[in-house]
Amino acid sequence: MDYVLLTTDFTDGLESREYAKDFYQSEGFGYNEENGDGNLLLIDMGNRHIEMITKGTGVDFIRDEEVEAVLDEVTPEVSDGNYAEAARVYASKTHDVFVTDSASGESVMHYLIYAVIALVAAGLITFTIAKSNRAQMTAGYGTYGKEIKVNPKTRKDRFIRTITTATPKPKKQDSDGGGGSMDSSGFGGGGRDF
Repeated sequence: MDYVLLTTDFTDGLESREYAKDFYQSEGFGYNEENGDGNLLLIDMGNRHIEMITKGTGVDFIRDEEVEAVLDEVTPEVSDGNYAEAARVYASKTHDVFVTDSASGESVMHYLIYAVIALVAAGLITFTIAKSNRAQMTAGYGTYGKEIKVNPKTRKDRFIRTITTATPKPKKQDSDGGGGSMDSSGFGGGGRDF
């Protein structure tokens, strides 16, 4: 994920959020592609406003409550003029949220390790079962039936059955597990005055 820190005295008449989004898009930030995964912290000195925007997986990993928690720690530093400390806190807290699942406190690496262990265990169990169930095939295609003759000149179709499947309508997801809110241009985040 790209981490961007932007300070400005002038927003060219735009609101802080719009200025931050325009800057992110015009500069082509994004880890995996242009305007892809990332987040940006804008310190707007002219309007005395801080805005944090997220994009791509940043919206999924840095949910609204985590944006507010980052802003809670960054705002006092900016108000006191400690801009370097505000930048450090922003990068540190945002990174911590990205690599740690806030609900359980476990890192993403733990989930990867659990997945590898589960796959190895499943492979060993499957191999053991398959090895112990090697049986000799005693019956062939002609053991229980007469030889079937096929007449390729027959032009008759016979309808056998109809299969109907139904797909349930997707239910609306709860906001607790699905990431942060997103606007129509694909950006999440929030802001406040300082």
